[in-house]
Amino acid sequence: MTGIIPMKLNEFNKYISFAVKEYANEKFEAGTWGKSNALENAEQTYNRLLPNGLATTGN
Repeated sequence: MTGIIPMKLNEFNKYISFAVKEYANEKFEAGTWGKSNALENAEQTYNRLLPNGLATTGN
């Protein structure tokens, strides 16, 4: 049986660090964002999607 368990803060921090960098790299490689602003854009995107981090309702 598959279930969903809440993510712990240390797990979330590992995930978000990886996810932001990976998203920035994907956008850069696709030509969507330049290298100089890709990481900042990715951070802004994740901050908009998860404004309260791990505590964001519905995520």
